[in-house]
Amino acid sequence: MERTEENIIIVSHGITLGIFHAIWLGLDIEMLNNSGMQGSSGSLSFMHEDADKKRILSRLGDRSYVKE
Repeated sequence: MERTEENIIIVSHGITLGIFHAIWLGLDIEMLNNSGMQGSSGSLSFMHEDADKKRILSRLGDRSYVKE
């Protein structure tokens, strides 16, 4: 059985990450003018597709791993 899962790491600036998240979720980019979806420095977002190809954004801008 061939494994088709893979992990991809994307490193970018906050506003660019917001655009990427919107595109990946299939949202209209113009929505970003009225919303605040962007990453913050050092944050992690977790995105995946389920078995039905539904795109899920389970974490957005998570910095819980940072000890301040």
